[in-house]
Amino acid sequence: MVIRRQWQPKADAPQEEWTFRHDKIAEFFIAETFLGNSETARQRIEQHISDPRFRGVYFLLAIAMPSEAAAELREDLIQYAAQSKDHSVSDEFVLRFGSRRSVQTKG
Repeated sequence: MVIRRQWQPKADAPQEEWTFRHDKIAEFFIAETFLGNSETARQRIEQHISDPRFRGVYFLLAIAMPSEAAAELREDLIQYAAQSKDHSVSDEFVLRFGSRRSVQTKG
């Protein structure tokens, strides 16, 4: 799941970097830090709403968050999209949240 990369610049100390093998793995762990009722989680959600690197995290939140919290986030994303004209996250979030509700009513 994680790749270690090592290198040694000339005349410097060896350096090391760890990265996830795939963005989806990183998104899973990042989404966990966005969950919950803590002030830190709310700040993360607000802080990264415009950052395209976090799109997949928001898509996971549409499914992982409790229903009421996900509905509130859906409204925040819709408002952000209306103001910024950037629907790259809100549209997919709405679709995923809607599919989650339709699965719950069928089961």
